[in-house]
Amino acid sequence: MTQPHNTPISISDKAFARHLSDRENLQAICDAGFTYLHFDRYRSTRERMSEAVIEEWAQMLDETGIQVLDSHGCHGGGIELWAEDPELRQQAHEHFIHRMEVTKRLGGNAVVYHVPCKCEYSDALRDRYLDGLARLESHARELGLKIAIENHYLPDIDRGIFPAAFARFDPDFLGFTLDPGHGLISGTLDWLVDSFLDRLTILHLNENDTTSDYHWNPFTPGGVANWDHIIAGIANSPYRKPMQLEVCWREDKHDSHHEFLAAAARAAHNISARVASCRAEEAVAGSANT
Repeated sequence: MTQPHNTPISISDKAFARHLSDRENLQAICDAGFTYLHFDRYRSTRERMSEAVIEEWAQMLDETGIQVLDSHGCHGGGIELWAEDPELRQQAHEHFIHRMEVTKRLGGNAVVYHVPCKCEYSDALRDRYLDGLARLESHARELGLKIAIENHYLPDIDRGIFPAAFARFDPDFLGFTLDPGHGLISGTLDWLVDSFLDRLTILHLNENDTTSDYHWNPFTPGGVANWDHIIAGIANSPYRKPMQLEVCWREDKHDSHHEFLAAAARAAHNISARVASCRAEEAVAGSANT
């Protein structure tokens, strides 16, 4: 088994190569220096993971030394807590509970949930979404998990959902997932970083040029994220988990999957080091003022 890097870093399984098996992909990210995984698989299907599939993943994770840091809740496939149809909302509720239970089984401590997308904002939409979260709270607490809501493409929805959600729910249940790529597209990134990183629970670090959700590695040429601002925000937040990327291999940016993962690891370590440096500088400044 490949020995982990001294600084733990994490990556989503969105980074997997299609020509490799899940086991081969886990070994590839381990070999690149990643020690943790954001578990995204099976989130968009109505079919739950079978016991055999869960056990297979647990075995592959054990064999490669990769640990699940956190996971993605149900999204896509028409399985949404904000659906107008109460039967669809119930299906989403049951599927989300399954995702939380899988997350717990695989060792994660938090589950992402997107704010509504592909729809127009309304107070009724907001209320259905928040009521859906409320129905999950007791089960999440029983499992010892947090739900972390994630920003998406539509600025009106980001601005309508986040303040209301964080006013309604306590931080030990509801946290924030920061996706800079989504924030670049919506135009809400600076506002999100300045307003909600006190709830930061999960990171989906990636970037783009604002035209599409490319899931490029941080610092990819053509990307326009202000990483100084993002890094300062993370440093000043309560987040203490490994830096985590949600990135995809694109052959127009990296000729090989190996090259892509190496660049991803460099980006994650760069961000880790800069966050640590910001925190050290803040500690020194704090000591000087006491």
